[in-house]
Formats: sequence, C-alpha cells, structure tokens
Amino acid sequence: MQATVAGKVDVILHDGEGIEIRDYKTSDTVVTEDDASMQIRLYARGLAVIGEQVCSESIAFLEDATVIPVPVSEEMLFKAEQNAEKLISGTMNREFIPCPGDQCKACDYVRICRFV
Repeated sequence: MQATVAGKVDVILHDGEGIEIRDYKTSDTVVTEDDASMQIRLYARGLAVIGEQVCSESIAFLEDATVIPVPVSEEMLFKAEQNAEKLISGTMNREFIPCPGDQCKACDYVRICRFV
C-alpha cells in the first residue's frame, strides 16, 4: 500500500509482563468504540514493527471516567490492518461508503457532509 497512517499513542504503560497502550477520548459521541479500537490496534501494529510487543490495550473515556479494555490478538491486529488497507484503497480510488450515525452530530464536517 502506498500510504502512511500517522498517529500517536496517548500513553504507554510498562509493567513486568510487557506494555499496555491506552488511548484517551474526551467523548464517545464523536468516535465509535469500534473505530477507537481499530485505531489502537493499528498503533499496536506499528509498535510491533519497531520491536515493541503490546500485551494489552485500552480506551479511556474521560467524560464518564471509564476504561474499556480492547482485546488484542494477532487475528484482531491483522483484521484492523486489512480494514485500514481497504479504507485507504477506497479513499485513493475515490470510493467512499458513507456510514452516518449518531456520531455525525458532533463531527467537525457535519455542515459540509452530503451524507448527513
């Protein structure tokens, strides 16, 4: 794939077993839990490339002070990578399948999006 996915892990927690990566979200209304899980799984994939083994992942929703564990397995990481490649390919080919939902109300692009 001819694309770069950029992002930063919010926090890396070290313990004796390995590392946990955590992503902080200010709200669960803009991004879905599935989208946030995919994001953090892609971070784990990126860390694996540089030799870091992620043993657990989580998303912390600051608005209601909850931490949700994200299952991490090779199969889940592979599926996230495949999904990202599919989305990138679609974007590069100008193919966009809209998926409007409740999160659209809080999106920065709601005023210009033709799918809402």
